[in-house]
Amino acid sequence: WTVACCAMAQLTRSRLLRGLPVLVGVGGATWAADELYWHSVLQRSARTVKAGLYLLWQYKVCWTPETSDLVHGRVAKRLVDCLRRNEGLYVKFGQAMSTMDIVLPQEYKNELRTLHDQAATFDFPEVRNVVEGELGKKIEDVFSDFEEKPIASASIAQVHRATLRPEFADGQGLPVAVKVQKPNIKAQNGWDLFLYKIVLLVVERAFDLPMVWTYDYTRQQLSDELDFRVEAVHAKRAQEELDACRHLKGKVVVPKVQEKVSGQRVLVMEWIDALGPASDAAALQKANLKPSDIMRTAMEAFGHQIFSTGHVHCDPHPGNLLVRLSPPGSVQRWQLVLLDHGLYCELNPKLRREYADFWVSAALGDTEKTVKICSQWGIVDQDAAELFASLTQFRRVRLGGAGRLANLAQLYSGNSSAIPDEVKAKRVKMTPKQLAEAQAQLKARAK
Repeated sequence: WTVACCAMAQLTRSRLLRGLPVLVGVGGATWAADELYWHSVLQRSARTVKAGLYLLWQYKVCWTPETSDLVHGRVAKRLVDCLRRNEGLYVKFGQAMSTMDIVLPQEYKNELRTLHDQAATFDFPEVRNVVEGELGKKIEDVFSDFEEKPIASASIAQVHRATLRPEFADGQGLPVAVKVQKPNIKAQNGWDLFLYKIVLLVVERAFDLPMVWTYDYTRQQLSDELDFRVEAVHAKRAQEELDACRHLKGKVVVPKVQEKVSGQRVLVMEWIDALGPASDAAALQKANLKPSDIMRTAMEAFGHQIFSTGHVHCDPHPGNLLVRLSPPGSVQRWQLVLLDHGLYCELNPKLRREYADFWVSAALGDTEKTVKICSQWGIVDQDAAELFASLTQFRRVRLGGAGRLANLAQLYSGNSSAIPDEVKAKRVKMTPKQLAEAQAQLKARAK
């Protein structure tokens, strides 16, 4: 029996040794094909699955009220590392998550904020292939100058500075920004969306959160965003609607698209010499501009879209709002420049009216009206209505009673001394033990 076991072990070992080169060869060939021809879809998918399993393990096994902050920090780092290394649509998903900071733990806010930094770029030979393939002409035939190094790079495209030849620009050379879609995006898109749906299914099942219903809308929006011809249509319409508003005409501008030399993966727009992003207070103050004036104009512009036109820019992160000095003859010294018009949504008149009423009632803490409006949208109780109002208004909204008075005080003053006495009377000093118990209950509810 001992001799037979040794013989079997030697036979198994020899088979494994003979099969090892085959396994290594197949693995190497698969990796090479994935790296060179499949745009790393297998590696990106493996990272996604690994990050997803880590998230499930941390929150389903390791999470307790006491370890909450540690778990959030570990998962946030792993998640953002996956998003950054996978690039493309993963970065865009992360940027969308970062806008929901009203409900995100601080650890997530800190990590997701880094996704707005400069994204990875691709080499100029690939830029040339995309531009020439899309326009059907050599770059030199369309542009008298084309800078090889991109001036900016985002999740799905990068931007180059160029000069359009006179025959394509009304008889004179025109400085332009050329937005070029990254060549791997189209190949990765279908597989990324498939994995996205799998992730939604797993999250919905594991955490009892309704997520899958968002998939079809997200897929359609991303499909539109990958077609720069759709962006050109949105940009033209946005400028027409802004110009039709007498309060915003000349104050908010959209770079003009050069439609003759734009296509599905290439978008050519007028060049904008900007002072910097609208969020760069130091640069604005250096130019003797008030950041508060610029933010007010930005709010008016998006308010006009949301409540008046229903044609709403859905990607207003800091990189898409620039400030420039106005050309001669303008109504004021500066203009707000609205970039990146690939992602829009349409709000019908009924929804715009309800949404306006919702904002007013939520801001005033009108419980009955806020809950009534939210119930028409499928948000069924006061707790859910408070959460939705907080998400929408990017601040903690409390409905009813003292919460209503606090909302009013918050609206009219940032000074805590302005909070009505009735609200102050509701404050109770807690012992350390009571505070710990209350925090544990809140964290348990959050889980």
